Amino acid sequence: MSADVYFKRDIANAMLGTYQAITQAGIAAGNNNSAFYAGVRTVLSSLALNFGISPALVLPEADYQTRQLTDGWQR
Repeated sequence: MSADVYFKRDIANAMLGTYQAITQAGIAAGNNNSAFYAGVRTVLSSLALNFGISPALVLPEADYQTRQLTDGWQR
């Protein structure tokens, strides 16, 4: 059995990278489907919350009141 431990920062970085890849690929392909991007944002936001991560950390364009990129990281 594996005993891998992931930090919240690592998980948030993976989700941010996923968000960036999806949005950049959509821009390059000329995809302007706002419903698709809303779905992507919803999924990543839900996943972040499941890991106890603020969605503002993984969705850079979100209008959240607080955006702490370096504070509050815990295992």
